[in-house]
Amino acid sequence: CDTVTVFEGGEFVTGGNVLKHGRKLYARHCQHCHGISGDGDGPTAKYLNPRPRDYRQGKFKFTSTAGPAGKATRDDLQRVIGQGIPGTYMPAFVPMLKDGELTAIIEYIRWLALRGEVEWQLLGQFKDEYASDRAKKEAKESGGKESEIEKQIDTQLKEFVKSGLSALVDEVAGDLADKWNAAEEDGAVIIPELARVADSA
Repeated sequence: CDTVTVFEGGEFVTGGNVLKHGRKLYARHCQHCHGISGDGDGPTAKYLNPRPRDYRQGKFKFTSTAGPAGKATRDDLQRVIGQGIPGTYMPAFVPMLKDGELTAIIEYIRWLALRGEVEWQLLGQFKDEYASDRAKKEAKESGGKESEIEKQIDTQLKEFVKSGLSALVDEVAGDLADKWNAAEEDGAVIIPELARVADSA
């Protein structure tokens, strides 16, 4: 049965069977370019110019929303996946994919983007505190032994993982989920005052 993934601050994505189905479709149609984790570095990516999108940054080029968060809506993703992007190697997947399949891939891509953003933000927070060269720097500055400082850092990291990591992950994921949910709210989409000029030969 389908479930809903809930982060503190609201819902994000329908999970369960939809996400599992999306993962299978992504593996079949998208993974060879966009990579297993959505990093834009699948086995065929090195032959493509421009390179495939790295979903882990949570940034998409063709969005209809405003602001620095500017997350892609489901409609934005459906348009790109369905119609492709002229001048690139991104093909059109409609009518090859049916509505339910397109929805499943969109949800899986949104999940990859959110997961990647959470990972990047956590890495950013850990980079300074638990960097591999921190012990060397502190030993040089304080005159202490590098091995002792490494043990202290290791102890600090283990304590943080036990006591604070879960709350930090919930906070980061909740904030990002709110931004993705905001893209789906009424008024988030920009509607130009003038209609686009129709394409011509």
